[in-house]
Amino acid sequence: MVSKSITSIAEIHPFIVQGAIEKSQLLVVFDMDLTLTMPPLPALLYLAKPEYRTKVQRILSPLTDTDRAKVLTLGLQISEHQLIEEITPSIIESIQALQVKSIVLTASLSGQFNNNAPLELQRFQKLKELGIVLQNISLQEKVILTDLPFCDQNYPTYYNGILCVRGEPKTNIKGPTLVSFLHHIHFYPKQIIMVDDKREHLSYVQQSLAALEPTIEFIGFEYTGAYKRIPPVINEESFLSYWEGLIKQVLDS
Repeated sequence: MVSKSITSIAEIHPFIVQGAIEKSQLLVVFDMDLTLTMPPLPALLYLAKPEYRTKVQRILSPLTDTDRAKVLTLGLQISEHQLIEEITPSIIESIQALQVKSIVLTASLSGQFNNNAPLELQRFQKLKELGIVLQNISLQEKVILTDLPFCDQNYPTYYNGILCVRGEPKTNIKGPTLVSFLHHIHFYPKQIIMVDDKREHLSYVQQSLAALEPTIEFIGFEYTGAYKRIPPVINEESFLSYWEGLIKQVLDS
């Protein structure tokens, strides 16, 4: 695996333009949260800091796995989002103009929550509002990956360019989901370029792809651009109050 740390999405473009393989055999995979977009609320942004993640994990620890997932869904996936870099939509457009297949692979729940629109549709709409629409590399608008574990009454789901992963955090959930999706659409790229803010996700995906087909060339980019935009100070009481309010919403629903 080739691995490189980058601070701008634009840094991947030369690797795509100068690729030695046919563009039809290349897949570009983007993470969404803290890679393409980020929430404007400091209470959410501060989850990127280990000490604040620990605080949230502590107050979530009494909850069931399902309720913890719902709290994080409310906080991270239904919140407002903003582009990390204004240039990102034009970079993605230039990639797609080369006829290169591209998707978003996000550790997101899927299905309905609190009688709102399905989460995969909400994720698609948020990106579209920000000017990001990915090519639908599947002949189907929606693909439900029923060969993967059933989690909280839903399976991992692909919807119009966005592949929503379900599963336990800190486990290899993105790798098997991507492999399952490629099987479903019968697409076996020779090269995959992936951008994610977590290096371990890149490693996990590479491991899963190597098991699928050892000859796949995998290039992983660890994106750190979001961390430069996190506010330097937040009131800890306000931070905890925000997350406690989300817990109350979930438990009262």
